[in-house]
Amino acid sequence: MSTTKKKPRRRFGQVFRRPQGRAWLARFPDPEGGRTASGRPKVITRSVATRAEGEALLREVRRALLSGSFAPKPERTTCDLSVIAAIDGHLAAMEGQGKSRSTMALYSYSKKPLAQQGLGHKRVVDVTVADIERYLGWRRVNMWKTTCRPGETPKAVRVKGGRASASTVARDRELLSVAFNRLVRIGELAENVVAKVPKPKRRKKKRVVLAKEEVARLIECCGAHLRPVVLTLAYTGARKGEVLKLRWRDVCLETGTISLFRSKTGSADAIPLNPALAEELRRLRAVRPTALPSDHVFLSRLGRPYKTIRTGFLSAVCRAGLEGRGVTPHVLRHCFACHFLSGGAAITDLQGLLGHASLATTQIYARMVDKRTRASVEAMRF
Repeated sequence: MSTTKKKPRRRFGQVFRRPQGRAWLARFPDPEGGRTASGRPKVITRSVATRAEGEALLREVRRALLSGSFAPKPERTTCDLSVIAAIDGHLAAMEGQGKSRSTMALYSYSKKPLAQQGLGHKRVVDVTVADIERYLGWRRVNMWKTTCRPGETPKAVRVKGGRASASTVARDRELLSVAFNRLVRIGELAENVVAKVPKPKRRKKKRVVLAKEEVARLIECCGAHLRPVVLTLAYTGARKGEVLKLRWRDVCLETGTISLFRSKTGSADAIPLNPALAEELRRLRAVRPTALPSDHVFLSRLGRPYKTIRTGFLSAVCRAGLEGRGVTPHVLRHCFACHFLSGGAAITDLQGLLGHASLATTQIYARMVDKRTRASVEAMRF
Protein backbone atom coordinates (compact mmCIF):
# COMPACT_ATOMS: atom_id res chain seq x y z
CA MET A 1 0.00 0.00 0.00
CA SER A 2 1.44 3.31 -1.08
CA THR A 3 2.06 5.86 1.66
CA THR A 4 2.82 8.78 -0.63
CA LYS A 5 1.00 11.92 0.41
CA LYS A 6 -1.25 13.62 -2.04
CA LYS A 7 -0.05 17.07 -2.98
CA PRO A 8 -2.40 19.80 -1.84
CA ARG A 9 -4.16 21.56 -4.68
CA ARG A 10 -2.77 25.00 -5.30
CA ARG A 11 -5.33 27.70 -4.58
CA PHE A 12 -6.47 29.98 -7.37
CA GLY A 13 -5.62 33.57 -6.46
CA GLN A 14 -5.63 35.08 -3.00
CA VAL A 15 -7.70 37.42 -0.86
CA PHE A 16 -6.00 39.72 1.61
CA ARG A 17 -6.63 42.94 3.51
CA ARG A 18 -5.45 46.23 2.05
CA PRO A 19 -2.34 47.50 3.91
CA GLN A 20 -3.28 50.04 6.58
CA GLY A 21 -6.94 49.88 5.64
CA ARG A 22 -10.21 48.04 6.15
CA ALA A 23 -10.95 47.09 2.53
CA TRP A 24 -10.06 43.71 1.03
CA LEU A 25 -8.29 42.90 -2.21
CA ALA A 26 -8.74 39.87 -4.48
CA ARG A 27 -5.75 39.01 -6.67
CA PHE A 28 -5.76 36.41 -9.45
CA PRO A 29 -3.97 35.66 -12.77
CA ASP A 30 -5.20 37.49 -15.85
CA PRO A 31 -7.86 35.24 -17.47
CA GLU A 32 -6.79 36.55 -20.90
CA GLY A 33 -3.24 35.35 -20.32
CA GLY A 34 -1.72 38.81 -20.60
CA ARG A 35 1.88 39.50 -19.66
CA THR A 36 3.70 42.49 -18.23
CA ALA A 37 6.46 44.44 -19.97
CA SER A 38 9.05 42.17 -18.34
CA GLY A 39 7.32 39.05 -19.68
CA ARG A 40 5.82 37.83 -16.43
CA PRO A 41 2.18 36.69 -16.24
CA LYS A 42 -0.13 39.61 -15.60
CA VAL A 43 -1.98 39.69 -12.29
CA ILE A 44 -5.32 41.43 -11.75
CA THR A 45 -6.30 43.00 -8.43
CA ARG A 46 -9.88 43.88 -7.55
CA SER A 47 -11.19 45.71 -4.49
CA VAL A 48 -13.90 43.88 -2.51
CA ALA A 49 -15.83 44.73 0.62
CA THR A 50 -15.31 41.49 2.56
CA ARG A 51 -13.22 38.30 2.44
CA ALA A 52 -16.31 36.27 1.54
CA GLU A 53 -16.98 38.52 -1.45
CA GLY A 54 -13.38 38.08 -2.60
CA GLU A 55 -13.56 34.27 -2.28
CA ALA A 56 -16.79 34.27 -4.28
CA LEU A 57 -15.13 36.35 -7.02
CA LEU A 58 -12.22 33.90 -7.24
CA ARG A 59 -14.59 30.92 -7.50
CA GLU A 60 -16.56 32.63 -10.26
CA VAL A 61 -13.45 33.49 -12.30
CA ARG A 62 -11.99 29.99 -11.87
CA ARG A 63 -15.30 28.34 -12.86
CA ALA A 64 -15.48 30.52 -15.97
CA LEU A 65 -11.91 29.62 -16.93
CA LEU A 66 -12.48 25.87 -16.52
CA SER A 67 -15.69 25.94 -18.56
CA GLY A 68 -14.14 28.11 -21.26
CA SER A 69 -16.97 30.60 -21.01
CA PHE A 70 -14.89 33.50 -19.77
CA ALA A 71 -15.83 36.75 -21.40
CA PRO A 72 -13.88 39.78 -20.23
CA LYS A 73 -15.92 42.83 -19.35
CA PRO A 74 -15.76 45.57 -21.98
CA GLU A 75 -13.76 48.59 -20.98
CA ARG A 76 -15.87 51.48 -19.86
CA THR A 77 -15.35 54.45 -22.17
CA THR A 78 -18.40 56.52 -21.31
CA CYS A 79 -16.60 58.74 -18.79
CA ASP A 80 -16.82 62.31 -20.10
CA LEU A 81 -14.89 63.87 -17.22
CA SER A 82 -12.00 66.15 -18.10
CA VAL A 83 -8.65 65.92 -16.34
CA ILE A 84 -9.43 69.09 -14.34
CA ALA A 85 -12.81 67.63 -13.29
CA ALA A 86 -11.08 64.41 -12.20
CA ILE A 87 -8.65 66.45 -10.07
CA ASP A 88 -11.53 68.41 -8.55
CA GLY A 89 -13.21 65.14 -7.61
CA HIS A 90 -10.02 63.90 -5.97
CA LEU A 91 -9.62 67.15 -4.02
CA ALA A 92 -13.22 66.87 -2.83
CA ALA A 93 -12.51 63.33 -1.65
CA MET A 94 -9.39 64.57 0.16
CA GLU A 95 -11.46 67.21 1.93
CA GLY A 96 -13.90 64.52 3.05
CA GLN A 97 -10.98 62.52 4.46
CA GLY A 98 -9.90 65.48 6.60
CA LYS A 99 -6.69 66.34 4.74
CA SER A 100 -5.06 69.64 5.67
CA ARG A 101 -5.96 72.72 3.66
CA SER A 102 -2.31 73.45 2.89
CA THR A 103 -1.91 70.07 1.18
CA MET A 104 -5.07 70.59 -0.87
CA ALA A 105 -3.99 74.11 -1.82
CA LEU A 106 -0.59 72.81 -2.94
CA TYR A 107 -2.25 70.28 -5.25
CA SER A 108 -4.80 72.77 -6.56
CA TYR A 109 -2.01 75.03 -7.86
CA SER A 110 -1.22 72.38 -10.47
CA LYS A 111 -4.56 72.93 -12.19
CA LYS A 112 -3.47 76.19 -13.82
CA PRO A 113 -0.50 74.78 -15.79
CA LEU A 114 -2.62 71.75 -16.76
CA ALA A 115 -5.26 74.07 -18.20
CA GLN A 116 -2.63 76.29 -19.82
CA GLN A 117 -0.95 73.38 -21.62
CA GLY A 118 -4.27 71.88 -22.71
CA LEU A 119 -4.08 68.49 -20.99
CA GLY A 120 -6.49 69.67 -18.30
CA HIS A 121 -9.34 70.08 -20.80
CA LYS A 122 -8.87 66.66 -22.36
CA ARG A 123 -11.18 63.75 -21.49
CA VAL A 124 -9.57 61.23 -19.15
CA VAL A 125 -10.49 58.34 -21.48
CA ASP A 126 -8.59 60.05 -24.33
CA VAL A 127 -5.39 60.69 -22.37
CA THR A 128 -2.41 58.62 -23.53
CA VAL A 129 1.05 57.99 -22.16
CA ALA A 130 2.46 60.31 -24.80
CA ASP A 131 0.16 63.09 -23.56
CA ILE A 132 1.48 62.72 -20.01
CA GLU A 133 5.11 62.65 -21.17
CA ARG A 134 4.54 65.69 -23.36
CA TYR A 135 2.99 67.62 -20.47
CA LEU A 136 5.78 66.75 -18.02
CA GLY A 137 8.38 67.92 -20.54
CA TRP A 138 6.48 71.15 -21.10
CA ARG A 139 6.02 71.65 -17.37
CA ARG A 140 9.76 71.39 -16.76
CA VAL A 141 10.41 74.60 -18.72
CA ASN A 142 7.31 76.48 -17.53
CA MET A 143 7.27 77.74 -13.97
CA TRP A 144 4.50 79.23 -11.88
CA LYS A 145 5.02 81.07 -8.60
CA THR A 146 2.36 81.16 -5.92
CA THR A 147 1.68 84.61 -4.48
CA CYS A 148 -0.51 85.45 -1.51
CA ARG A 149 -1.26 89.06 -0.59
CA PRO A 150 -2.91 89.94 2.74
CA GLY A 151 -6.67 89.52 2.52
CA GLU A 152 -6.53 87.74 -0.86
CA THR A 153 -6.65 84.11 -1.87
CA PRO A 154 -3.37 82.55 -3.13
CA LYS A 155 -2.92 82.55 -6.89
CA ALA A 156 -0.34 81.18 -9.31
CA VAL A 157 1.58 83.62 -11.53
CA ARG A 158 3.75 82.47 -14.43
CA VAL A 159 7.48 83.28 -14.21
CA LYS A 160 9.02 84.17 -17.56
CA GLY A 161 12.12 82.17 -18.32
CA GLY A 162 11.78 80.09 -15.15
CA ARG A 163 12.26 76.35 -14.91
CA ALA A 164 10.22 74.17 -12.58
CA SER A 165 12.10 71.93 -10.17
CA ALA A 166 12.04 68.14 -10.42
CA SER A 167 9.95 68.03 -7.23
CA THR A 168 7.29 70.26 -8.81
CA VAL A 169 7.10 68.08 -11.93
CA ALA A 170 6.93 64.96 -9.76
CA ARG A 171 4.10 66.49 -7.72
CA ASP A 172 2.09 67.19 -10.88
CA ARG A 173 2.54 63.60 -12.00
CA GLU A 174 1.54 62.34 -8.57
CA LEU A 175 -1.63 64.45 -8.63
CA LEU A 176 -2.60 63.10 -12.04
CA SER A 177 -1.91 59.54 -10.92
CA VAL A 178 -4.01 59.68 -7.74
CA ALA A 179 -6.87 61.40 -9.59
CA PHE A 180 -6.88 58.67 -12.25
CA ASN A 181 -6.57 55.97 -9.57
CA ARG A 182 -9.72 57.27 -7.92
CA LEU A 183 -11.64 56.97 -11.20
CA VAL A 184 -10.38 53.40 -11.60
CA ARG A 185 -11.41 52.62 -8.03
CA ILE A 186 -14.98 53.87 -8.51
CA GLY A 187 -15.33 52.16 -11.90
CA GLU A 188 -15.28 55.23 -14.15
CA LEU A 189 -12.00 54.35 -15.87
CA ALA A 190 -10.49 51.06 -17.05
CA GLU A 191 -6.83 51.78 -16.23
CA ASN A 192 -4.49 54.46 -15.00
CA VAL A 193 -2.24 55.46 -17.89
CA VAL A 194 -0.20 57.79 -15.65
CA ALA A 195 1.21 54.74 -13.85
CA LYS A 196 3.02 53.77 -17.07
CA VAL A 197 5.04 57.01 -17.00
CA PRO A 198 8.24 56.78 -14.90
CA LYS A 199 8.46 59.11 -11.93
CA PRO A 200 10.81 62.09 -12.40
CA LYS A 201 13.95 61.78 -10.31
CA ARG A 202 13.98 64.22 -7.43
CA ARG A 203 17.20 65.81 -6.27
CA LYS A 204 17.82 64.92 -2.66
CA LYS A 205 18.33 67.93 -0.44
CA LYS A 206 21.15 68.08 2.05
CA ARG A 207 19.89 67.97 5.63
CA VAL A 208 21.32 70.78 7.72
CA VAL A 209 22.18 69.88 11.32
CA LEU A 210 23.46 72.43 13.85
CA ALA A 211 25.77 71.69 16.74
CA LYS A 212 24.36 72.01 20.25
CA GLU A 213 26.28 75.26 20.79
CA GLU A 214 24.79 76.72 17.58
CA VAL A 215 21.25 75.77 18.63
CA ALA A 216 21.81 77.42 22.03
CA ARG A 217 23.15 80.57 20.32
CA LEU A 218 20.12 80.67 18.01
CA ILE A 219 17.72 80.43 20.96
CA GLU A 220 19.51 83.25 22.78
CA CYS A 221 19.26 85.50 19.72
CA CYS A 222 15.47 85.15 19.50
CA GLY A 223 13.13 87.87 20.70
CA ALA A 224 11.02 87.50 23.82
CA HIS A 225 7.92 86.37 21.88
CA LEU A 226 9.77 84.05 19.49
CA ARG A 227 12.05 82.38 22.05
CA PRO A 228 9.37 79.99 23.48
CA VAL A 229 8.45 78.87 19.94
CA VAL A 230 12.04 78.10 18.95
CA LEU A 231 12.66 76.42 22.29
CA THR A 232 9.66 74.14 21.71
CA LEU A 233 10.83 73.28 18.20
CA ALA A 234 14.29 72.38 19.51
CA TYR A 235 13.12 70.25 22.47
CA THR A 236 10.23 68.39 20.81
CA GLY A 237 11.33 67.91 17.19
CA ALA A 238 7.81 68.86 16.11
CA ARG A 239 6.97 70.49 12.82
CA LYS A 240 6.44 74.24 12.74
CA GLY A 241 2.70 73.95 12.03
CA GLU A 242 2.23 71.49 14.91
CA VAL A 243 3.87 73.92 17.35
CA LEU A 244 2.07 77.06 16.19
CA LYS A 245 -1.31 75.30 16.61
CA LEU A 246 -0.61 74.27 20.21
CA ARG A 247 -3.21 75.24 22.80
CA TRP A 248 -2.89 75.23 26.56
CA ARG A 249 -5.19 72.24 26.83
CA ASP A 250 -2.54 70.27 24.92
CA VAL A 251 0.12 71.06 27.55
CA CYS A 252 0.05 69.24 30.90
CA LEU A 253 2.76 70.65 33.13
CA GLU A 254 1.68 68.47 36.04
CA THR A 255 2.44 65.21 34.24
CA GLY A 256 5.15 66.70 32.04
CA THR A 257 3.64 65.82 28.66
CA ILE A 258 2.66 67.73 25.56
CA SER A 259 0.13 66.49 22.99
CA LEU A 260 0.86 67.09 19.32
CA PHE A 261 -1.57 66.60 16.45
CA ARG A 262 0.25 65.38 13.35
CA SER A 263 -1.71 66.90 10.47
CA LYS A 264 0.59 65.19 7.95
CA THR A 265 -0.23 61.67 9.15
CA GLY A 266 -3.53 62.35 10.92
CA SER A 267 -2.27 60.97 14.24
CA ALA A 268 -1.84 62.45 17.72
CA ASP A 269 1.04 61.79 20.09
CA ALA A 270 1.78 62.70 23.69
CA ILE A 271 5.51 63.20 24.20
CA PRO A 272 7.46 63.99 27.39
CA LEU A 273 8.45 67.56 28.19
CA ASN A 274 12.07 68.50 28.62
CA PRO A 275 12.58 70.24 32.02
CA ALA A 276 13.97 73.37 30.33
CA LEU A 277 10.94 73.56 28.03
CA ALA A 278 8.52 72.89 30.92
CA GLU A 279 10.08 75.76 32.88
CA GLU A 280 9.76 78.10 29.87
CA LEU A 281 6.10 77.19 29.34
CA ARG A 282 5.38 77.58 33.05
CA ARG A 283 6.89 81.08 32.98
CA LEU A 284 4.96 81.93 29.80
CA ARG A 285 1.63 80.88 31.32
CA ALA A 286 2.35 82.87 34.50
CA VAL A 287 2.82 86.14 32.60
CA ARG A 288 0.01 85.55 30.08
CA PRO A 289 -3.06 87.75 30.77
CA THR A 290 -6.14 85.64 31.46
CA ALA A 291 -8.44 88.07 29.63
CA LEU A 292 -7.09 87.11 26.19
CA PRO A 293 -9.73 85.36 24.03
CA SER A 294 -7.23 83.01 22.38
CA ASP A 295 -6.19 79.74 23.99
CA HIS A 296 -3.11 79.39 21.76
CA VAL A 297 0.14 78.87 23.61
CA PHE A 298 2.21 81.11 21.37
CA LEU A 299 1.07 84.61 20.51
CA SER A 300 2.80 87.38 18.57
CA ARG A 301 3.51 90.89 19.83
CA LEU A 302 0.00 91.86 18.74
CA GLY A 303 -1.53 89.18 20.97
CA ARG A 304 -2.68 87.06 18.03
CA PRO A 305 -1.83 83.43 17.16
CA TYR A 306 1.20 83.09 14.91
CA LYS A 307 0.56 82.46 11.22
CA THR A 308 4.25 82.52 10.33
CA ILE A 309 7.56 83.12 12.11
CA ARG A 310 9.64 83.59 8.97
CA THR A 311 10.73 87.21 9.51
CA GLY A 312 11.61 86.90 13.19
CA PHE A 313 13.37 83.56 12.69
CA LEU A 314 15.53 84.85 9.84
CA SER A 315 16.54 87.83 11.97
CA ALA A 316 17.57 85.51 14.81
CA VAL A 317 19.55 83.35 12.36
CA CYS A 318 21.48 86.40 11.16
CA ARG A 319 22.19 87.59 14.72
CA ALA A 320 23.46 84.10 15.59
CA GLY A 321 25.88 84.17 12.64
CA LEU A 322 24.22 81.22 10.86
CA GLU A 323 23.13 82.96 7.66
CA GLY A 324 23.93 81.29 4.36
CA ARG A 325 23.57 77.77 5.73
CA GLY A 326 19.93 77.24 4.87
CA VAL A 327 18.73 77.28 8.49
CA THR A 328 14.93 77.14 8.69
CA PRO A 329 12.57 76.20 11.54
CA HIS A 330 12.46 72.64 10.14
CA VAL A 331 16.22 72.34 10.67
CA LEU A 332 15.54 72.20 14.43
CA ARG A 333 13.61 68.97 13.79
CA HIS A 334 16.72 67.46 12.19
CA CYS A 335 18.85 68.71 15.09
CA PHE A 336 16.51 67.10 17.63
CA ALA A 337 16.60 63.76 15.81
CA CYS A 338 20.37 63.60 15.34
CA HIS A 339 21.26 64.71 18.88
CA PHE A 340 18.62 62.34 20.30
CA LEU A 341 20.22 59.36 18.54
CA SER A 342 23.74 60.55 19.37
CA GLY A 343 22.85 60.16 23.03
CA GLY A 344 22.33 56.41 22.54
CA ALA A 345 18.52 56.36 22.29
CA ALA A 346 16.61 53.75 20.29
CA ILE A 347 15.46 54.63 16.80
CA THR A 348 11.98 53.24 17.52
CA ASP A 349 11.64 55.78 20.33
CA LEU A 350 12.61 58.53 17.89
CA GLN A 351 9.96 57.33 15.46
CA GLY A 352 7.29 57.85 18.10
CA LEU A 353 8.60 61.28 19.05
CA LEU A 354 8.73 62.52 15.47
CA GLY A 355 5.40 60.94 14.53
CA HIS A 356 6.71 59.08 11.48
CA ALA A 357 4.28 56.59 9.99
CA SER A 358 7.16 54.46 8.66
CA LEU A 359 10.39 53.46 10.35
CA ALA A 360 12.16 53.83 7.00
CA THR A 361 11.76 57.61 7.26
CA THR A 362 13.37 57.63 10.69
CA GLN A 363 16.25 55.49 9.42
CA ILE A 364 17.53 58.53 7.51
CA TYR A 365 18.64 60.10 10.77
CA ALA A 366 20.25 56.85 11.91
CA ARG A 367 22.49 56.88 8.85
CA MET A 368 23.47 60.48 9.58
CA VAL A 369 24.82 59.64 13.04
CA ASP A 370 26.14 56.11 12.42
CA LYS A 371 29.26 56.13 14.63
CA ARG A 372 30.48 52.80 13.23
CA THR A 373 30.56 54.19 9.69
CA ARG A 374 32.24 57.39 10.86
CA ALA A 375 34.89 55.42 12.79
CA SER A 376 35.60 53.21 9.77
CA VAL A 377 36.09 56.22 7.51
CA GLU A 378 38.34 58.02 10.01
CA ALA A 379 40.47 54.90 10.48
CA MET A 380 41.39 54.67 6.78
CA ARG A 381 45.03 55.36 5.91
CA PHE A 382 46.50 55.41 2.39
